[in-house]
Amino acid sequence: MTIMKIYAIGWDVRGWQSKDQATAVAKFDLRSNDFSWLGISPLFRFQSGTKPSLKDLVVPACGTAGLNEILASDKCVVAIDAPLSLPKALITLANGYADDLVVPEREIDNPLAYRDCERWIKAKLGKKPLSASFDKLGNNASLAQSVALRLKAEGFTIVPQKGATMSKAVIEVYPGLLKVGNKTASPVRDELKRYIPKSLELGSDQYDAAICALVGLSYMGAGSAMAIGDTLPFDRNFDRSEGWIYTII
Repeated sequence: MTIMKIYAIGWDVRGWQSKDQATAVAKFDLRSNDFSWLGISPLFRFQSGTKPSLKDLVVPACGTAGLNEILASDKCVVAIDAPLSLPKALITLANGYADDLVVPEREIDNPLAYRDCERWIKAKLGKKPLSASFDKLGNNASLAQSVALRLKAEGFTIVPQKGATMSKAVIEVYPGLLKVGNKTASPVRDELKRYIPKSLELGSDQYDAAICALVGLSYMGAGSAMAIGDTLPFDRNFDRSEGWIYTII
């Protein structure tokens, strides 16, 4: 049976104690070319003592009804705006090995700070991602990675680290790559802009969560039908364990 409805959950990640988490849930029907937002959350905090899961991402945006719809579906992606893996050299160092590290000329070349996919983005797309270890992003990254592993236990696959393109996937995205300009409050490209609710403030967490969800729909195969473009696939020349940052080309 052909799967016609696809779902995407975009998550703009904040830290473990933050009250500024934001998620956006989108749906696209490949048969009717119908796009809709199931919901976009207010800013929220994960409840203390809980282990955040799919429910904790979806319910703030679209309630239990939206969650049940997603749970009954066969094609869903969670697109997360935070590093889902750490640099290999950093892991090696944490395990007690120096790995012949030298002082690099540029920070982007420091293997403790950046993965090869992040260096590729800087070189090819001209934007420098934040470093999970050097730019105070460790709080966000550790939360995102913890939730990603919990989603794995719920039947999702972390792509590309744990497998190829899957019908239920968790992917890393970077909304800034799709903005016109380098400022947080820069608008998204025109082809995506028409799908963003006009009520969302530029640069807000909800705005970025909505961008994440649109990248997720593109990843799931709706790029052409929505006229937003296709996602850049994982380059097999890179180390799968370091992950990949998915963006629309």
